[in-house]
Amino acid sequence: MSFDNENVMKDVQSVQTSATELRSGQIFYGWWVVLASAIGLFWGVPISVYSFTVFLKPLMQEFHAGHAAVSLAFTLHLFAGAISAPLVKWLIDRYGSRQVIVLGTVAFGLILLSNRAFATSIRQLYLYYALLGVALHGVGPIPYGSVVCHWFDRRRGLALGLTMVGIGSGAVTMPSLAQKLIARFGWSNAYAILGCAVLLVALPVVAAFLKERPQDLGIVADGVLLKNAEVIPADSDEGLSAGQVWRTRTFWLMVCAFLLVSASVQGCLVHLAAMFNDRGMTFQRAALASCLRLGKLPIRGRNLGSAGEHPWNTLSSCSNAAKREAVTAVPPLRTAFRLPA
Repeated sequence: MSFDNENVMKDVQSVQTSATELRSGQIFYGWWVVLASAIGLFWGVPISVYSFTVFLKPLMQEFHAGHAAVSLAFTLHLFAGAISAPLVKWLIDRYGSRQVIVLGTVAFGLILLSNRAFATSIRQLYLYYALLGVALHGVGPIPYGSVVCHWFDRRRGLALGLTMVGIGSGAVTMPSLAQKLIARFGWSNAYAILGCAVLLVALPVVAAFLKERPQDLGIVADGVLLKNAEVIPADSDEGLSAGQVWRTRTFWLMVCAFLLVSASVQGCLVHLAAMFNDRGMTFQRAALASCLRLGKLPIRGRNLGSAGEHPWNTLSSCSNAAKREAVTAVPPLRTAFRLPA
C-alpha cells in the first residue's frame, strides 16, 4: 500500500510540473473563460436586481401605484428566480452550462426588449418581472460558476472571485447608467436599450469565448496537457448525494445564512434611490448614492468568507451583516438596534 501511495504522489507531482509546458507567454484559456463569464454576469443580475431601485419611482408614476404595489413585482421576480434555480441546475447537468447560458442570455435580452407588451397594467408588470426572474438564473452565477469550476482546480477560488467581479462592478455602475437612460429616454426605452446591450455585447462574447470544458482544447483543469493528465488517479471521494445533503444540519444553516443576507439586502436596497429622492436628492444623485451603497456588498461578502470555517460562525456573521445592512440603509432602525451612527 505504501508503494502505491508513493507512486500516486509521484504521478501528481509530475502532472503539476507538466503545467509549465504552457509557456509564460501563453495565457491559459481558462482566464478568457473567466473574463467572458464576468462580462456575461455584468449584463445580467445588475440589470434586473440592482437597478430596480432606480426604476421604482418611474414605475410608480407610470402605473399610478404605491411603493408596496410596485415592490411586489420585484418580490415576484425573486420568487420566480428561486423556483427556477433548481430547474436551471437540472438543465446544466443535462445539456451543459454553455447551452443554458447562451439560451438564457437570448431569453433575458428579448424579455427586456419586450417590456412595452407588459406596460398596460400593474398585473402585466408582475408577469413581466416574473418572466425576468425565470430567465435570470440562465445569466446568473450558477451556470457561469459551473463553467469556471471545470477550468480550474488549484486556483478555483481566485477564478470564481474574479468571475464575480462582473456582478460587483455591475452593482456599482448599472444603477447610475440605468438612471441616465431613464432620464433621457424613459423607463421602457431604458429597459429596451439594456436588452439590446445584452444581445449585442454579452451574447457575442459568451458565444465566442465561453467553452464548456478544457478537454475540448486538449487540456484539463489549470492548463495541464491531457496526455500528461491521464496518469492522475480517479478521485475516490464522491461526496454526498442530494438526499444526504438535505439531511445535514450544515446545509440548513447555510440556507438560513443566505436567506438572512438576501432578505436584508434586497428588502432595503431596492428602496434606496426612492428614499434618497424623497429626502431631496435628485434622481441622478440618488442613483449614485445607491451605487456607492451597493459597492460595499462585495467587500462585505469577502469579509464573511473568513468566518465560514464553521456553520454557526457563518450564520452569526450573516445575521450581523443582515442587521447592519438594514440599519445603515434605513437610518431610523439605528435606534431600534442601538447602533452608533
